[in-house]
Amino acid sequence: MRWFLVAVALVAAAFSLRENATGSVVRLLPTLPLLPLSVGVAVLRYRLCGVDVAIRRSLVYGWLFAVGLAV
Repeated sequence: MRWFLVAVALVAAAFSLRENATGSVVRLLPTLPLLPLSVGVAVLRYRLCGVDVAIRRSLVYGWLFAVGLAV
């Protein structure tokens, strides 16, 4: 939970420090990947039940989909 809250705080800080439209996008884009990364860290660190199965299946299905598109 702490990882996610830190990521949300960084995204909120980047969003609140906007001066104009271009500056806000430049500051906001590098912080957006922090949200899924923080969820991934929390899942791996605390071994949340059932999530590892869902992640594994989504990776396998994604890989199969990409191979299917390549063929």
